[in-house]
This record gives sequence, C-alpha cells and structure tokens, in this order.
Amino acid sequence: MALNLALARRKRRWLDLTQAELARRVGVHEVTLSKWERGEQEPKVSDAAAWAKALDLELADLLAEPKPEEATA
Repeated sequence: MALNLALARRKRRWLDLTQAELARRVGVHEVTLSKWERGEQEPKVSDAAAWAKALDLELADLLAEPKPEEATA
C-alpha cells in the first residue's frame, strides 16, 4: 500500500505532536509509528485509518501518492 509519508510527518509536526504522543493516540508503540513514518513498515489498514484520524486526515489522503513537492517534505 502506498502511503503519503511526507504528508503524515508534516501534519504531525503542524499539530505539534511527538511520535510518542501520536502513537498513543493511534494505539501503537512509538517505535512502530516511527517505522511507518520512515517507510520501513506498513501499517494494517485499520491502523492506517486510526493514524489518519489522529492526524485529522482522510484515509484516502494518507493512502494517496505524494505530489512531487510533498515527496521531500
């Protein structure tokens, strides 16, 4: 599954959340969320939905391919 990781990182920072804070909201371990953000591990769809909700995003936005200008964010 393709994830817009740049959008997720940017939104987390905009919300002024640490990975630990966001992980608690999603219900996963901080290391797990860190791996998701770095693209080292993919979340289950249910976890991706919780991640998007915690970031106040639509799941479709999180699953969308990043735009060229977002890829380096």
